[in-house]
Amino acid sequence: MGSRPFGMPPVVSFLCALVVPLLPAVAGAQALDLIVDASVGTGVRRAVGDGEAISQRAPTYLDVDVGFIFDHDFTSEWGLGMTLQLEDQAAFALTPQVRLVRGRTPWHFFLGAGVPVYVMPDTLLGLEFGTGLVFDVLDGVGLVGQGAVDWFFAGGDLPKDESLLVFNVSAGVRVLF
Repeated sequence: MGSRPFGMPPVVSFLCALVVPLLPAVAGAQALDLIVDASVGTGVRRAVGDGEAISQRAPTYLDVDVGFIFDHDFTSEWGLGMTLQLEDQAAFALTPQVRLVRGRTPWHFFLGAGVPVYVMPDTLLGLEFGTGLVFDVLDGVGLVGQGAVDWFFAGGDLPKDESLLVFNVSAGVRVLF
């Protein structure tokens, strides 16, 4: 018995051998660009629940956003944000996010949405909506300023029947890799 790939009948193997050389030999690979934003910010947080509201300054934080750009389409970024709280108690959050980017060099405007999840010291889960402006200083390097509204509605850090609104502003740098 002869060797047939995947148990195909000899006629099918013969037809495959005839067709394969006619197919294009070049396959296009998907391109990937990487953008990293690093910024420092602060804001105001407002706890709402049981008919009372408490407002106070939000702790200063360091935010690093890594954006993935597919096929050189710089109009959208899929990314992951990492937030480290620098004041009060240490806290760390991960934020899967998406951004739509518009504008012409040197100015770019973006709108974004994400799902912030604080994983340390306790948990918080919410939604984030933000906007920002990028000014290209050099090829692949820019200054970034952004504002965001976070609404936390679940997690071990929230008292029962309460939610937390956070309004933040930040400034930093953006690098294209």
